Amino acid sequence: SFVVCNHSKVEASVATASHVSPTDGNFVVQGWWNVAPGACSTLGSFPQGWFYYYAEQTNTQEVVWKGTDAQVCVQYPGPFTRTNTPNYTCQSNEELRGFIGKDIGSNIGTFTWTLN
Repeated sequence: SFVVCNHSKVEASVATASHVSPTDGNFVVQGWWNVAPGACSTLGSFPQGWFYYYAEQTNTQEVVWKGTDAQVCVQYPGPFTRTNTPNYTCQSNEELRGFIGKDIGSNIGTFTWTLN
């Protein structure tokens, strides 16, 4: 399970990139889940292995929680779901964002990301 706890003062919109399934090496990119300030939300269950995530202040992108592990196209507005293919280029309604990556091992049942 992927849980996001928003300890910031703004609503956050979260996007993820995860394996399609435990036996499929392709990635599916999904967004947006909104997490209210002061709230924790379980966004879903995802296959173990490499998992990527990104968040930004809802509707403004004034505050972002980003990384440099993967550059992924996200769609505006959402919600969206698409398979990430090699050499994919952002469409006109998409923008490239820097995602944080984590290798989720079999010993991790729930991964919690805290937004400060």
